[in-house]
Amino acid sequence: MSYRNIYYNGKERSVTLFTWDKDGKRIKVDASVDPYLYIEGKGDYESIYGTKLVKKIFRTQYDRYKYLKDTNIKRVFDNFPVTQQYLIDTFWQTNETQEFAQHPIKVMFLDIEVYAPDDFPHANQANEPVNVITIYDSLHKKYLTWGIKEYISEDHNVK
Repeated sequence: MSYRNIYYNGKERSVTLFTWDKDGKRIKVDASVDPYLYIEGKGDYESIYGTKLVKKIFRTQYDRYKYLKDTNIKRVFDNFPVTQQYLIDTFWQTNETQEFAQHPIKVMFLDIEVYAPDDFPHANQANEPVNVITIYDSLHKKYLTWGIKEYISEDHNVK
């Protein structure tokens, strides 16, 4: 099992994982999660520096943030976003297997072209007219292009 997307809900103390079932059908899985980190102390874990570590678990990502801010601890370990911690904890043994990547993820690339004969345009100003928009679909290996003039491509992968 792999995943397409993940969302953390601090209010519900859960993650929602968008993934596939064994037959390739898209599904959504909800799981409870408690953020954590490791701090130096008399614990059962060991840091890369050889110091002993204690795992500290929190109710929410905000509680963990507030703890770090209030205690002013400088050296912490595994203070990842909750979604990343969940993915590591869930998939660390399977992410290199063939089954993990059996359902490819669609990636879309977007390219917007504007007419700007004088200088390079600034996207935050949007002063120039858009003349072409192209999207590339990595799963189907197709381009979808919209323009201000009619164009018919001879390449069957461009529509």
